[in-house]
Amino acid sequence: MSIFDDPMQYVRSFDWQNQKVDVVPMNREKYSESTFLDRRTLGLDVPKSASLARLLQEYHQLDLPSPKLGFIFHTAFCGSTLLSRCLDLPGYSMVYKEPLTLHQVAFAKRYEGPSDLFGDTSECLSVALTLLGKNFTQHETILIKPSDSCANIAREMLSGHEKSAAIFLFATLDDFCVSMLKYSFRREFLHKMLDRSRFDLNNSGHKIGNGNIENDAQAAAVVWLALIIQFDDILKDRSLNARSLNKKDFFRNPENALDAAAQLFGVSMSPEQIERATTSGPFKRHSKNPGAAFDHDSYFKTVAKQRASLDDEIQEARNWIRDIAPRYSEIGSLARPLI
Repeated sequence: MSIFDDPMQYVRSFDWQNQKVDVVPMNREKYSESTFLDRRTLGLDVPKSASLARLLQEYHQLDLPSPKLGFIFHTAFCGSTLLSRCLDLPGYSMVYKEPLTLHQVAFAKRYEGPSDLFGDTSECLSVALTLLGKNFTQHETILIKPSDSCANIAREMLSGHEKSAAIFLFATLDDFCVSMLKYSFRREFLHKMLDRSRFDLNNSGHKIGNGNIENDAQAAAVVWLALIIQFDDILKDRSLNARSLNKKDFFRNPENALDAAAQLFGVSMSPEQIERATTSGPFKRHSKNPGAAFDHDSYFKTVAKQRASLDDEIQEARNWIRDIAPRYSEIGSLARPLI
């Protein structure tokens, strides 16, 4: 069976320098169990190397059409893993959570490009999406949750097939600041994302140059704004089948959100399945550690306290955006809401 047909052969990453690909042996359960399909993929066995040139040769010989896909784009730490777990229903829908190949393409698109072997990044993306267009039964709708680093290729992914659809799950600036500033390791992570975010902002016409960011709050503002501007641009394009979903709306009304998401993606999710997801399934488990219980009421109480302690920094982030892109400084919604 071709690697392009066999979901038990998961192409986890491209090694352009050595012209290899990593292939992880999988079954349906391992896809569901894996929180992320990157270096943390929970495979059946150790990865094996395969020839990148042979993979490309097979791709061109088969002349495969672009698959119909559903996408969950997001601003990070806003419930996208939880949404993915709720929609991962064996026999009905299959979710690829943050595949590394798409992150690699997004990085290549911003900077140097993959290699002479692959040609341009559009071809690279087409190969990656075709490899992700595999399911275990023909009735399973294929959904992909790219990492937040993939915002710069979101339009290209969504427009690859006329019947593809996307949800843009986002946190408001205030909520994003709370998520990113409440832990020291996330503050450090923000600064690692600055180059990427500067590139995307400058590319979208919001020239912020390469000047120093004075504090963590400004770093949060840069990273958030770069994502939101790209989401906003796509959502305003009526030729694309895209909907927005505020994190707060998802958590406040998960039943409606899941029902609307299932309809958008063409997933046959019954009222009973929705009820299980919200009362005894993923909503009651930690999305990144399903073995641990999760109490949303306690979580929201903790977030409220954290937000109060971060008020000054949140205001600093607002002020920075007001100077750079004033229309986004108080934004609480995006176009075409899902619910």
